[in-house]
Amino acid sequence: QLTEHCRRAFPDDGSGPYLDVFNETLDELSRDATGRNDDDATSSGNKQASDAADPALANLQTAHLVLFLSLMILVGFLLTRAAMNRLNLRNTTMRKLYELDRNSGGEGRIVQANLILSKDDARSATRTCGCYRAPDGLYGIDDDDDTPNDAMASSSNEEGSGDLCTCLWKVISTLFCQWCCGCWCQCCGMCATAQEQREIDTLVPKERLLMDYVTFQPFSEYVPSLEKLRQSRDGGVLSHWRAMSELATMLMKSIGCVLVALGIYALTDIDSHFTLKNMVVVLATLLQSFVLMYFVHWKWHRLDLSLDAVVKYFATGFLFSTSTALIVEMLVSAAVSLVTGVLGIIAVLFEISIGELDDETDPQDMLKILIKDNLWLGVLFMFLNAFVVAATTEEICKYFGFWMMDHPDLLTPQEDGAVEEVEIGRSRRSLNSKGVATTIAMVITAVGFSCCENLKYVFSSADIETEIGTLIARSMFPVHALAAAIQSIGVC
Repeated sequence: QLTEHCRRAFPDDGSGPYLDVFNETLDELSRDATGRNDDDATSSGNKQASDAADPALANLQTAHLVLFLSLMILVGFLLTRAAMNRLNLRNTTMRKLYELDRNSGGEGRIVQANLILSKDDARSATRTCGCYRAPDGLYGIDDDDDTPNDAMASSSNEEGSGDLCTCLWKVISTLFCQWCCGCWCQCCGMCATAQEQREIDTLVPKERLLMDYVTFQPFSEYVPSLEKLRQSRDGGVLSHWRAMSELATMLMKSIGCVLVALGIYALTDIDSHFTLKNMVVVLATLLQSFVLMYFVHWKWHRLDLSLDAVVKYFATGFLFSTSTALIVEMLVSAAVSLVTGVLGIIAVLFEISIGELDDETDPQDMLKILIKDNLWLGVLFMFLNAFVVAATTEEICKYFGFWMMDHPDLLTPQEDGAVEEVEIGRSRRSLNSKGVATTIAMVITAVGFSCCENLKYVFSSADIETEIGTLIARSMFPVHALAAAIQSIGVC
């Protein structure tokens, strides 16, 4: 019987019930062999293409490394030069104080002793980074005695010692400066710069402080040109360009040089992610801001706020407000993450205590349970990120950028005892004109901020279509400019 079954399954003529299965098996083996050959050919081609792309990748990495090292060298040079300038200013200030004391009839011994003793202190205080020893007894504690100073203790009990920010800073500085390490942390000479500003205020007349603090050009040198335009109602572009200060002219030239450098970089084949198309997107992003400023300022209010002020406020928003918001957002985001993380740990402990979670729970199931039972935590996290990390921080930094910029178009007749308007050649202006100028200045600062932010979001993608779509979407809703216009109500 077994022999008969074998003869029926495998007859001599090649037919039988297993023939189709055998043929299908052969076909599958043949297809597998062909697929392996194709895969080998494809991988070989990809390897050859990658080998051909290696030089381009190496050139791109080399270019990025050279640019990064050049930037670090430039930053190091600027920081070193700034430290040397602060040291020279400190020594010059002490010599001026010594001369003033001698000329006023004093012997100058105290100032001369301070001049000798302050040389080492000046070097320590004006270095780029480091520590500076806090004076003894500054916070009511002497080195030889752990008891508080009577004067400091009595002053601490006085009412009205300061606002909330001042009190918080006193607590932080007391814990981490004097009682902890006995030193102040120095970063870019900020403490020395603040002290120099206080001393300059006592030495320099108020009218001589009215200047641009980059080129040190006094307001009195270019205010007459701006007032001439306003009085003659001259709205020509060339006339406004010629009336700009040295700082505004330098900013415009810097923008031109940066655009030219980016254009040359785009024409090269160094970076395939930044081509001529990407350069067009950069110009379109800037054009969006310029068009908005044209309708806000130039079309109707070019005489209420000068072109010189527009350039400076735009640069302030683009550079200072953006960089400040970046640092503050990082700190606030870290605080928000810490708070939500602590709340998440509390939620996990609560789920364990009520028996929803145990050691045998799968991690994926654990995450699903936490999300399902604690939706409020995700809502809280998104709320804090949207309204605290992003909105509040950005609006405050834009407002700070407006206030940190002093311009003769927006100076009051008497600012903290400063000179009258007529002393720098300004004519009397209506309250309506000043209010319009204030609103435009705040909007221009916000436009500069949004321009930098648009560049960041637009070029976060390497796809040119996505970049254009992002630019169009952000151009349709100028939220920063609208928020700044609302903030300007009541500022003037």
